[in-house]
This record gives sequence, C-alpha cells and structure tokens, in this order.
Amino acid sequence: MPVANTAIFWVIFTRVAPLKTDLPYPVYAYTGLVAWNLFAASLKFSVNSLTSNGALVTKVYFPRELLPCRRARVPADFFVGALVLVPLMIYYHLAVHWTLIIIPVIIAVQVAFTAGVALLLAMGNRSTVT
Repeated sequence: MPVANTAIFWVIFTRVAPLKTDLPYPVYAYTGLVAWNLFAASLKFSVNSLTSNGALVTKVYFPRELLPCRRARVPADFFVGALVLVPLMIYYHLAVHWTLIIIPVIIAVQVAFTAGVALLLAMGNRSTVT
C-alpha cells in the first residue's frame, strides 16, 4: 500500500506541484506513509475490538482496556513496509545516519499514542447490531 501511495505522491509533488525536500521525494514520502499506515492499521483494528468481543466483555470480568491496547501493537505490515525502505535507500545512495538508533523509541511513542486514541475511540464506538 505505501508503495502505490508513494508513486501517486511522487507524480503529484514532483510534476504537478513541485515540493522541495532535502531527501529524494520517494524516500521522504515512503517513510511518512509507512508511519501513517502503522497508525491507521492499528487504529482500524482497535476501534472495533470492544464491540466485536461483546460476549467476552459481558460474561467475564477482566480489564476492558486490554482489548484495544492489544490490537494497537505493531502489525507485521509495518515491518514488511520498513524492509522496502532499505532497497529504496540503496537505489538513491543514501547512507544510514546514527540517529537510526532512536527509531525503536519513536515507534514506542507512536504505539502508545495509537493505544490512547484507540481507547478513546473504542469507548465511544457503539455496536449497531440490535
């Protein structure tokens, strides 16, 4: 998914409305799209976690916060998407910078933020099944 979006953004922001960045635009756009897709995919599964497990929530006592937070973890799509970034960086002859070591901290903050948003939205999500 990020590859197709990157191609679309590359055409738009290099041909139609030129955008200047310090990096080659496909690397710049792809990096942002991988992070966005992590947030969007985690949130998509987290919001419906309480309503889809309604029988479990009403029958057994356990902390209900676990369901949205469990779904807000880092999906495998993120790792596959991040692996595509390596050949892209090789193609554009970009060196790995020492700040790469803080990536796990950034991902942890993003997952914590996603879990917080997921808790708020899952709480407000109501089942339409009567």
